[in-house]
Formats: sequence, structure tokens, C-alpha cells
Amino acid sequence: PTRRSSDLIDEDGGLVTSWAKRTLPTDAGWGSPSGVPLESVLQLCNLVGADCWLNVPHQADNDYITQMATLAHANLGTTQKLYIEFSNEVWNGIYAQSKYASDQGQAMWPNAGVGSFAYNRSWYGMRSVQMCDIWKSVWGADWPRVVCVLGAQAGNSGTITQSLDCPLWTGSGNAPCSNHNITAVAIAPYFGNQVSKSIMGAADGGHAQLFQGLGGDVSQVTNWVATDKKVVAGYNLPLIAYEGGQGFQSFDPALSQLYIAANRDARMAATYKAALDAWRSEEHT
Repeated sequence: PTRRSSDLIDEDGGLVTSWAKRTLPTDAGWGSPSGVPLESVLQLCNLVGADCWLNVPHQADNDYITQMATLAHANLGTTQKLYIEFSNEVWNGIYAQSKYASDQGQAMWPNAGVGSFAYNRSWYGMRSVQMCDIWKSVWGADWPRVVCVLGAQAGNSGTITQSLDCPLWTGSGNAPCSNHNITAVAIAPYFGNQVSKSIMGAADGGHAQLFQGLGGDVSQVTNWVATDKKVVAGYNLPLIAYEGGQGFQSFDPALSQLYIAANRDARMAATYKAALDAWRSEEHT
């Protein structure tokens, strides 16, 4: 029988934890917190001939990870790569998975006496490599087609080192996490953020000041990328991006119109070119 969306959610309102809780193609709706069916994501990747990027829910158990890897191996086209990442931006405090990771780390290592960030990073590193190890086991000879991703914050290289070192995960065969099967570190090199509404009083509505600020942002992000690249090189890992571009957003209608106009301005194309050229330059240094 078709399941209701409410049947997919744990009683405590948490996200999917087990394979039985995942969204199925036959479900009545795909709008629950458990996301769209994995089968549909893989089908879309196959239809457009693209590599696929999947995320494991942060509360998923090892059986879920195993079943997910098995399903992906059976359904993804044989010429495509698959990027697999544990959750999304676990370092980012605005998301529930960040607090969850910190709480889990503190519960696992109650006597460590460290801050929430250190608990977060060690637990996240541990779960990431457990995920990678499972996927390698399932994919076997096809493992080279998998990119097992550790997500990090572009402007904070500590999110890289503390997860790859995962010093709290002691014991034989555990830390450092970099000794396991992580194959790439991914960041989101966004440029641009909120601007002051006061710039809209300028004769051109604030456009010149906005783009002047963007130039400085691109330079800053380029420095972040250079630093992160040096850090991951110490672990013999590549640096990739999972998102990027301009990050303007606002609930203020006037600022929203400024951002919309800026995105239609030829100077935005030039800014993107500068950012992409800087990224490519760092790729080849």
C-alpha cells in the first residue's frame, strides 16, 4: 500500500534513521523531511548522463548506509561517478545536524573535556569514514568510481584538520580519519553576502559599491581556497567544491531587487569569471 508522508517521520520529528523509513517511489508524496526517493535521483543522473552526488542522512544507521550503497551500485550507469557525503554542512551551526553531531560526540567521549566544535568534528570525521569504509566494501572493484567526500567550511581550515585527524576517536584502527577511505574534501567558495541598505542611496542605486565589494570578496575567497588546498595537500587529498557563486539573499524587498538587478548586470558575469579563473589557477598550482 502507498504510505502517507507522515508515516515516514520518526515520532520525535527527527529525519530518517533506518532503511525502512526512507521515501519510496510509490509513496503518496515526496515532500516529507525524509527527502525524495533515491531511485528517482539515480534515474535523473542516468537520464542526463551526469555524475551523481548523494547525501547520507545524519541519523542513518550502518544498515541504511549499506543498503544505500547497494542500491546506488545497482542503479547508477556504469560510466558515471558517484559522490557520497555524510549529511550536509555538519560544521554549520544553523542546521540541526550540527548540534546532533556535537551532542553525539560529547555522549561518546564524555571525559574528553573539549568544546562542542571538537566533539562535532571528531564525531563527524568518524561517521564519514565509517560511511566511506562501508561504501568501499559494497562497491568492490567499482570503488574507483566513488568520490567519498568530507565536507568543510571554506573559510575555516580547522573544519578540515579536526575531522581528518578526529583525535577523540581513539582505539585500534580508528583515528586518524585520514587513514581511512575519504577521497576528497569539499568546500563551498561563495562570494558576496548581505550589503548595507544605505548604499542604495547612491545615484546608481548602490550597484557600483556592491560590485566593488564583490571584488574584495573574490580575493578573500581565493585566499581561503589557497589555504584549504595547502591543508588538504598535507593529507594527499584533492580539494573540490560542492557549491559556490554569489550568495546574496534578503527578505527585504528593496535589497532583493538590488540583488536581482546585480545578477542581470554584465559585471556579475565578469565577477564569476574572476572567481572561476582563480579556482582553476589554484587547481594547477
